[in-house]
Amino acid sequence: MAAAPRRFGIGFLGSVGNGKTTLMRAIDNVYHGAAAAKLVDPYMLGHKYQSDFGIRIVTARQIAEWVRTDPERYRAAVLNPALGIDDLGSEPAVIMDYGRNQTPMADLLLERYDRRLFTLMTSNLDEDEIKKHYGDARISDRLREMFEVVLFADAESFR
Repeated sequence: MAAAPRRFGIGFLGSVGNGKTTLMRAIDNVYHGAAAAKLVDPYMLGHKYQSDFGIRIVTARQIAEWVRTDPERYRAAVLNPALGIDDLGSEPAVIMDYGRNQTPMADLLLERYDRRLFTLMTSNLDEDEIKKHYGDARISDRLREMFEVVLFADAESFR
């Protein structure tokens, strides 16, 4: 049996307004085209919150909010075969829910890591800032293994 690929995601890191989200959406368009052309089995990609064959792209803030407002949707995002997380680190790292501290993004990333699920990610934070934001070396260590990182040069915003 062949070993699972070491890196099974792509992370785009860099300053604001330099095209990270646009590139993630472009990859989704290519991925969608491959699924539509039956190069990817569409039945493997579908679930009730994904209306198309593409990568499910959501913001980190939205994912964190689903822990409180729609746990079923949060769980669907965790298990989605192809997930795009936009703006990692813009969400609160810890959320208080009925007296319990929850770490929705850290939990999502750890489970996706364990299951080796394809994940795209954009963030304005660098590796050290991600480590500081989540306050857990396990997260940054797994992200380093999980993602092939593409650094966007610090430049003026295209917006």
